[in-house]
Amino acid sequence: MPALRATQNVVTDWAYRSAVRYGDPFNDIVLDVVIRDTEAKQWCVPAFWGGGGAMVQRQMMWGCMLCGCGGFTYGAQGLFQFNRREEPYGYLPHGVCWGIEPWEDVYLLPGSDQVGIARKLLERFEWWRFEPHPDWVEPHASQDDCFNPYAAGLDGVVRVFYFPTPIFPWTKPVWLTALTPQQSYRGHFFDVVGGKDYPTFEIKADSEGRWKVPVPPYGHDWVLVVEGSY
Repeated sequence: MPALRATQNVVTDWAYRSAVRYGDPFNDIVLDVVIRDTEAKQWCVPAFWGGGGAMVQRQMMWGCMLCGCGGFTYGAQGLFQFNRREEPYGYLPHGVCWGIEPWEDVYLLPGSDQVGIARKLLERFEWWRFEPHPDWVEPHASQDDCFNPYAAGLDGVVRVFYFPTPIFPWTKPVWLTALTPQQSYRGHFFDVVGGKDYPTFEIKADSEGRWKVPVPPYGHDWVLVVEGSY
């Protein structure tokens, strides 16, 4: 399958119609979104099939923020055009109208709420000092696989992990790494959809400074927060 390349300066959903019919597109097709800065350094963040706009918003938001981006803005058709209920933006110069949904409606969509949920969690910490740490989790996101976990935080203070795809008993194990051997930490799962903090539990590193991530409360993407000693 040839690479599909595009540049977009607003948050959006990309639609790609393949000439080939795939029996299992979730496993047969991989989409990459690459962010490149002015010095040609680049980060890969996940692009996902299905799941609706809300899932795309939160996966892009968490992927970007834990890769070192300075911020994230919720985006939706209707907002970037500033459609008004009585006066949609209409057709662009190239002859396409992206939609007529008014901004008064689209800013209330679930994706907007879930970006706000992410903000409330990050504001508990000095998030602007966070540094990306792919070495804190294995496997980790890379240009080869954007669907793997992300990690960032302040060493010795807090580590925030994002798991873009569900962790099940039958999926490949996910390990926290670079922990102090035999040390105990406080951890809790954070529901990126509903904003609920789940109960705190002990994370005890093994002799190699590793800890296997358990199955989260239920099956979607999750954040795991790890702090100081238990």
